[in-house]
Amino acid sequence: MTEVKAEDITNLNINTNSEDPLFVLRYQGWRIAWRLFWPYSIGLPLFFTGAFYWSDNFTGFKFWFVKIVSITVVFGSPLIIIEMLMTQRIELYKDRIVKVWRFGLRREVKLNEAIICGSSSWLMSQIWIARGDIPKFLSGLKGGFFYDEHLANPKMVKRFHATLSQMAGRNIGESFNKFFHTDKIILKKE
Repeated sequence: MTEVKAEDITNLNINTNSEDPLFVLRYQGWRIAWRLFWPYSIGLPLFFTGAFYWSDNFTGFKFWFVKIVSITVVFGSPLIIIEMLMTQRIELYKDRIVKVWRFGLRREVKLNEAIICGSSSWLMSQIWIARGDIPKFLSGLKGGFFYDEHLANPKMVKRFHATLSQMAGRNIGESFNKFFHTDKIILKKE
């Protein structure tokens, strides 16, 4: 992930009208196509083989570990693929952040009660945004959402983090360079 510099944070204009989005982050079609090819079209058959192939070489812990991980990936991947294909945009407003799916579905999280967690590295870049009063394992079902930073233009992701950082008064994106980090989005007082 690209680093957000101080001049990028201070040079942004925050629109005062809360009905217009301050920033819109969109996935790029070619990045989605690449993600469908790699790792899903290559890795998914390998996990499918691990889930349903019976071998005498795997016994005990190895057997159950391979089966559980493989079945989880095989049945979880279609959900992630559908989520990836259905995401239209992420809108950042002055007081909330909204994920918009195709066919008009929306999920909104108020920024004053939001937490942001996840990781952005070459291997994994799932960022979760959820309400802080909901347990993390229920955040996707009850008022939260995730997005994949690798599916958007890196310059736009940098600007998205810069806008969010300006609103919070500190650098939000720097915490994603760690493997997995949870951070509260605390808006600065005006």
